[in-house]
Amino acid sequence: MSVDRKEYLKNWHLRNRSRILEHSKKYNHSIQGKIATKKYKKSEKGKANNLKYRQSDKGKRTDMKYNHSTKGKSSRAKYKQSKKGKKANAKAIAKRNRNLQWILMFDNPFADSEQVEYHHINDAYVIALPKDLHKLYYGKYHRENTMEIVKQVYLE
Repeated sequence: MSVDRKEYLKNWHLRNRSRILEHSKKYNHSIQGKIATKKYKKSEKGKANNLKYRQSDKGKRTDMKYNHSTKGKSSRAKYKQSKKGKKANAKAIAKRNRNLQWILMFDNPFADSEQVEYHHINDAYVIALPKDLHKLYYGKYHRENTMEIVKQVYLE
């Protein structure tokens, strides 16, 4: 392709940008376009390009933006309530529990009338804690925050 031809095509695309976008929008919303898109996404080339995009900075930003949006949060919540989501969550919890061991470090020092829950200090060792104290810190830093209570109860 000659330089003049390249320049001509570049200018043509710039001049007709709105027409091209309108046409592609119509095609992508048509049945033919949807079938073609679905076929491409299932092909090896489509899968490879999707993976490449999702691993790029732009793809990661897009995913993060969607996951933090109201729509992303609601769709995840909806999925968690579906049969498939509940099954996936149960499998994840079961996998985590398989990796946890149960070695009791100290005997239960609390009265029988007090409700007790067992707290994993790490993936192997467990200690008894009163239920109300154990529930104080749930979430991402549960183990780290609960260690303060453990130190107060067992080491003092």
